[in-house]
Amino acid sequence: MRKIALLLLPSLIFAQDFVSLLKLADNNLLLAAKSQELNAKEALYRAAQSRNYPTLDAKLTAIYLKDTPTMNFNLPFPGMPPKIEVGKQASYTGEIGITYPLFTGFAVSGIIEKAKLDKEKTALEQKDLKRKLYLQIASLYGGSYALKHAILANREALEATKASLKKATGFYKAGLLAPAQLANIKAKKFAIQATLQKLKSQQKRALSMLSYLTGETITGIDTLPQFSLPQVQKVTQLALEKREDLLVLQKMLKMDEAEIKLAKSAHYPTLALLGAVKLQGDDLRLNGDGFTNPNKSYVGAAVEWKL
Repeated sequence: MRKIALLLLPSLIFAQDFVSLLKLADNNLLLAAKSQELNAKEALYRAAQSRNYPTLDAKLTAIYLKDTPTMNFNLPFPGMPPKIEVGKQASYTGEIGITYPLFTGFAVSGIIEKAKLDKEKTALEQKDLKRKLYLQIASLYGGSYALKHAILANREALEATKASLKKATGFYKAGLLAPAQLANIKAKKFAIQATLQKLKSQQKRALSMLSYLTGETITGIDTLPQFSLPQVQKVTQLALEKREDLLVLQKMLKMDEAEIKLAKSAHYPTLALLGAVKLQGDDLRLNGDGFTNPNKSYVGAAVEWKL
């Protein structure tokens, strides 16, 4: 039982200060999802970078022909058979090859650039999401603080009204107060009670929203923090240079440019260097078939141009 209580304790957060709530924003589920998305974009970027490196492929092919390959003679010499075998029915080929994309018409560089920009855009979106979470927490914290003191003020007003109502009831019974005046005090009491109930409901919603944003149970807040406010001009300039949502737009424009570059790459020829160790035979030993040489290794180049 003691262990269970210790496990539950960290999730029960009571009165919290503003800075602590901002730190708890890292537990937000939306932020965690964006973090996983960033990890995926990082993996895609690394995969795109691998296009710059040679590719290594291994292949084993086994073919069994319906008929044995033969060569026919229309006018054979005397004693010569009309046809002879030129191959075996079974053919096995093993190949380990390497291919290096020497020039791809800037397609590879375009793919890498686009993947990099996409990763950077997601990183900025993550920071922008955190900024928005901070703004929401700040708004809810300030609202909760205002509601807290509004509730205290209305409670004091309610106690004062109850005291006034008690005195007014005594005056009314003594015939010193008109019924309308007593009714006004009662109406004021009910109005304050209704306002108090509304404020409590608003405070509960604000704290529930704080709990949702931070991933912890928040039941109250501490004092309102004091910050020195910079000049408006300085803040505006900083926002234009550093705000993540504006930087995201810049990344999107650059991604469009990379997409155009990628499309233009189709107008260029591609050049690849290739080579392979290739062996052939009539069984898995790949030591030849008695007709052709078993070693068919090669080096070369391939040029392709889509006209």
